[in-house]
Amino acid sequence: MNKLLDCIESPEDLKKLIDKRTIQYSIRKAERSGVTIVQENTRKGMEEFRRLNLLTRKKHGLPPQPSLFFDCFYDQMVVTGKSDILLALFDDS
Repeated sequence: MNKLLDCIESPEDLKKLIDKRTIQYSIRKAERSGVTIVQENTRKGMEEFRRLNLLTRKKHGLPPQPSLFFDCFYDQMVVTGKSDILLALFDDS
């Protein structure tokens, strides 16, 4: 069965719609472990996302998208406010 979710502005409201036993548990566990999410709507953030995407695609044996793909995505989606770049950071110090 497919389920559609409305776009919700508040992360807290979205969490209420997610299965608490699985996703919310994992979110709390990550937060306790020192994982933080930062919004990085800059070229630097896009480059970090591209780097991580490249590593993931390499691991799965897939060719990477060209840099132009990410440049266009940044210009058309991030700069215009239609998308955000969210990065998960882990502090293991």
